[in-house]
Amino acid sequence: MRIYTSYWGNAKKLAKEGVEPVAICRGKPKWFNGRAEDRLAPTWPMMQLPLERFWASYREMLESLDPEEIAKAIWDGRKADAVALMCYEKDAQECHRHVTAEWFNENGIEVVEWEPAKIIADRLQMSLL
Repeated sequence: MRIYTSYWGNAKKLAKEGVEPVAICRGKPKWFNGRAEDRLAPTWPMMQLPLERFWASYREMLESLDPEEIAKAIWDGRKADAVALMCYEKDAQECHRHVTAEWFNENGIEVVEWEPAKIIADRLQMSLL
């Protein structure tokens, strides 16, 4: 199971690498007609909070969810060998997707930020197995 995080600016690169984007944001790009996992999207009121309160509120929201159930839903519905959980911020540390990745990782489900070199390393590792 290969689950990444990324931002919409990488959508074309991800498509070339065979990675399916899955939206985890409330507002999706108008051109995007793919899948979404809205349970991982912050609520509109949450996004109006000061940043520190936002992080705490978002983390609390995640803790109310079942990470295995969500990962299964994301993975079972995939149309590619890998998926990327997508949002808008270029810097993952300024975006809720880094908290989402931490939450999955803490629960034994590997999720990492997508980088072109990362996909090459992952493919090499998979071919060695």
